[in-house]
Amino acid sequence: MSAKILMLLSNEYRPDPRVRKEALTLHEAGHEITVLCWNRSHKASDHQNDGGVAIERVRTGKVGSNLALSMNMPLFFIKAYLRSRHLKFDAVHCHDYDTLMLGTFIARLRGVPLVYDSHEWYSKMVEDDLPGLVCRMIERTESLLLANCDAVIAANDAIADHLRSSGAISVIVVMNCIDLPPDASREAYLEKSRISLFYGGSLEPGRFVEEMLEAAQKNKDSVLRIAGNGRLVGEVKRAAEKCERVQFLGYIPQEQVLENVSRCDAVICVMEPKNGNNAIGTPNKLFEAMAYGIPAIVTEGTFSGDLVKGLDCGIAVEYSTRGMTLAISSLKDPSSRKRMGRNGRAAAEKDYNWNAMRERLSQVYTSLPYIR
Repeated sequence: MSAKILMLLSNEYRPDPRVRKEALTLHEAGHEITVLCWNRSHKASDHQNDGGVAIERVRTGKVGSNLALSMNMPLFFIKAYLRSRHLKFDAVHCHDYDTLMLGTFIARLRGVPLVYDSHEWYSKMVEDDLPGLVCRMIERTESLLLANCDAVIAANDAIADHLRSSGAISVIVVMNCIDLPPDASREAYLEKSRISLFYGGSLEPGRFVEEMLEAAQKNKDSVLRIAGNGRLVGEVKRAAEKCERVQFLGYIPQEQVLENVSRCDAVICVMEPKNGNNAIGTPNKLFEAMAYGIPAIVTEGTFSGDLVKGLDCGIAVEYSTRGMTLAISSLKDPSSRKRMGRNGRAAAEKDYNWNAMRERLSQVYTSLPYIR
């Protein structure tokens, strides 16, 4: 049965890779999808069509800091609700905790099913920026709102376990995998004088940016390519100006991200393990590296670290410049890169691919109690 689905998202959909994959997948299955999101920078258009998916953006004041974010969030809720009154939909799909309260309100007013899609362990993600009392309130509120959800989706098994412990009865895991590219012979397996490393993502504290820059500048056996945006952009630019082996690509679209993944020797997916959300997270780049048969560098003592070690598809390192330096040294052997890359690709073909996730996502909507 096809349906009109309203997705709620608190970022601009530039696009958000997970949201886009899910929206396009459901559109291909015959559903009509509208993504209602927040135009924080005022740089995106208010109306857009992305492969048949309608993107509707609401504006508040410009958001360039955490203070501006917290001040404008209530206005985003109000404007998103008012915009939703002019839209037709049979279900509400909330992307992450920060749209769950809004989605619950809209769904109950309309009398339609509510889907909660948890990308992160939200209270753990913000624990470094917010007081403990606020984080505990988030945990409690999420637990209460779970009772209103008709279906719950989690980005990995660890997040699913957290949601079950918070009261969710049935949780379907839909991981951030990608469609498998052709499995070609890898240039990454050849003997090289310099190891090519790629990082694509948030340039924020806790994302290993400073450590990878320091290691790359000291180690003449590596070339580091960095793509992304965030508070540490200036530091990355200065490193690139000082050292020709550090190359800053700026913010690039997902197609170019995957192109860089396919051409590197290893993908960096290291995050600060003291943050509880990082400890249980599975970065998008990990699954992209596996799909392309490229070794991944992840954090020791985390869910991702255990996964990579179990599959022997990369290297788990301590969160330090020393850890990055040791990883570069380990990657010099082309036979090791080939073994890890092939193991990752084999795991992607078997379990960690979007075709498998596509079936799980479809299962969510075939089981929903449609009212209209």
